[in-house]
Amino acid sequence: MKSTIIILVIVSIIGNGCKSNSREVVNVKCALKWIHHSQFAGLYVAEEKGLFRNNNINLTFLPGGLGKNEIIAVTSGDAQIGITSAEQILIARSRGINVKCLAVIFRFSPVCFFSKKNKQILTPFDFIGKRVAVQHGTNVEIEYSILLKELGIDELLINEIPTSHNLQLFFEDKIDVWNGYIFNEPLIAEEHGMTLNIIQAKDYGINFYADCIFATDSFIEKNPEKINNLVNAMLKGWMLVYENQKESVNSVLRKNKNLDFANEFRKIEMIKNLIRLENTAAIGNIDKNILQYMYNKLSENGFLGDVKFDISDCFTNRYNNSMN
Repeated sequence: MKSTIIILVIVSIIGNGCKSNSREVVNVKCALKWIHHSQFAGLYVAEEKGLFRNNNINLTFLPGGLGKNEIIAVTSGDAQIGITSAEQILIARSRGINVKCLAVIFRFSPVCFFSKKNKQILTPFDFIGKRVAVQHGTNVEIEYSILLKELGIDELLINEIPTSHNLQLFFEDKIDVWNGYIFNEPLIAEEHGMTLNIIQAKDYGINFYADCIFATDSFIEKNPEKINNLVNAMLKGWMLVYENQKESVNSVLRKNKNLDFANEFRKIEMIKNLIRLENTAAIGNIDKNILQYMYNKLSENGFLGDVKFDISDCFTNRYNNSMN
């Protein structure tokens, strides 16, 4: 009888110990700024390697696209974390929407403007008198507008044509200059046999961060451990992209079977150049000086209205230090 009691006590202790060490799996949704493709390769790799699951997180991706807004998805509670451009975080703050940048993925802007080579459009000054596509409401439009003002180019001298992401007007020669991301739209044009001249905003001093990981202030404050695990898993996923690019492309294709391996491989090759600073493996860390520069440019050009705020409220490096 005594031995039976001892066994029951031991079993009870073990059971209670297991219960205290077990952690409930939490469901988290991540709002992407575009459809599933190589722009988010690091996140897919992190998912397939179990980096979220190992931290008891069941992560679901909400792809973006036309008519969708990742800031709204996160602030409405449809998602808890998301990927957006740094400009959009600053603009949101100016409108009283308390979202915060947790880590930078694209340290260099992918925004570009391209034309058919025979047009001989080699610099932004050659936009004058030309038909230039403008994607209103995007970070591409923001950098386009700031670029022209920095160079002293009058927008009224340009025939600006509002467009979507469909390049058909460019293919039909009804648009002289198209815009987009260096790893996306120009590649589509080249796939159609076109030889291009490409102009990048960053080559003219428009040094803006692009894709960032973000969440609301309240969610960050209430879930510091969860945020830490999410951010570091995402950044680790991007580091794994550098280690095995081919495997990373396959992760992308499993998310979107309509994509082509060779095209996505080339995309990732270009994306890798946007993530890391030269001569360092560090990723994720946010430079306050660059955000301040962005804030100044956005404010000077009217994108923040008359609102003034402290740039320190817009970001934190607390959750990305382990990747540096």
